[in-house]
Amino acid sequence: MDGWVNNAGYPVVNVKRNHDDELQLSQERFSFYETKNDANWWVPITYVNSSSMNFNNTTPIIWLKPGRNETIKFNKAEGWIIVNTQQAGYYRVNYEPEMWKLLSMQLNSDNYENIHVVNRAQLIDDALNMARTNRLNYTVALTLTLYLERETDYVPWQTTFRNMQFLHNMLRTSVQYNNFMNYIRKIMKSVTSQVRYKPYQKGEELDIVKLLRINAMEWACRAGVDECKDYTNREFNAWLSNSSRSFDIDLKNNILCDGIRSANKKVWNYTLTELLKTKDEDEKKSLLSLLACSESVDLLKEYLHMSIQENATVTFNNAVLNVVSQNAKGVSIALEVLTNEIEKIKKLNKAEDVIKSSADIIASAITNKDQFTQLIMFLAKERLKPDTLQTILLKATRNLEWLNVHQETIENWLYTHRNYFNSSSSLTFATLLIIFSIFITRFY
Repeated sequence: MDGWVNNAGYPVVNVKRNHDDELQLSQERFSFYETKNDANWWVPITYVNSSSMNFNNTTPIIWLKPGRNETIKFNKAEGWIIVNTQQAGYYRVNYEPEMWKLLSMQLNSDNYENIHVVNRAQLIDDALNMARTNRLNYTVALTLTLYLERETDYVPWQTTFRNMQFLHNMLRTSVQYNNFMNYIRKIMKSVTSQVRYKPYQKGEELDIVKLLRINAMEWACRAGVDECKDYTNREFNAWLSNSSRSFDIDLKNNILCDGIRSANKKVWNYTLTELLKTKDEDEKKSLLSLLACSESVDLLKEYLHMSIQENATVTFNNAVLNVVSQNAKGVSIALEVLTNEIEKIKKLNKAEDVIKSSADIIASAITNKDQFTQLIMFLAKERLKPDTLQTILLKATRNLEWLNVHQETIENWLYTHRNYFNSSSSLTFATLLIIFSIFITRFY
């Protein structure tokens, strides 16, 4: 247990083919950023293959020992293998591209449920994180996710939503952003149909369905799914007509956010007035954060200016966080207000911490060189402490480095699939793409 107790992080197990009848397993520390690979663990290895899909046995078959590789007898003709059955071990798994494509074919077939639901979630999470850390090409990882068009289980979708948030944040200023949102709409086709938007009567559905609906609605409305927006618009407009009308408690934030998203100044101000009447202070702060869902640049600037006022309910740095996280233009808007209103901000309580926090939030969301240049100019003028400056700039440069490596690949994939995202085609097309890529890998 020494490795698990004393080593930082956790391992990723690499699965590579040695020969036609043998796989080699090795380990390294998993990290989102480059680090010394000096840590090793005793890793319990379990696995399932396509010829004997017993996902119930999670007892270790072998142990991957520190500093040593292990081999598994596995004939190439046996098809795919999944290591870490039901994700019983605390580690990630990376396969060779051809193995990933075989797994992708299984998921993008009518028999995708033959893979245990926990391992379906694991495959999504591992594939996207291997791509994020430059261990796997994003074309392979994203093609695997196309199977989600028919997935309705909570576990794979929670993993997906978390990973999609990262991609969404990084692609907000991309020329392919609209195609990315079309991709989201496409893969959510079955899950939104399954959970619906309007809740069932009390006692008619499982709690896990309610939990899935919350995130599904957030993403579906953000992606502009008509059925989602129709529901939230009806609920929001009914509330505007009668503010004493209550929302479904689980969907209240989603309904308000989507209603505010397209609200004009009059409606936005009315919503602000009503939310300020909330008696519980914590709930009030939470609800006021939804005002940043607006897509109006002027209203977002007004929201940020409100936070600079005396006795503001929302602090400026929290307002920056809300604007940046909710809006594709949030970074530019927040930078502009931070720069133009810096003298007022310096008069706020704990102003130094507010400024550092705001700059840090903005840096974490930088996605292009123009934003980076504006941030540097602001930081140079304000003369922050060297260690603070280094921490802030490191976050921004890491984003730009990631985009430099991955953005073009992802954009090309989105552009190539644009017609598929806008069609009512089944997954046959996706499966054909996978087969074609395997053919290319083997023979060229």
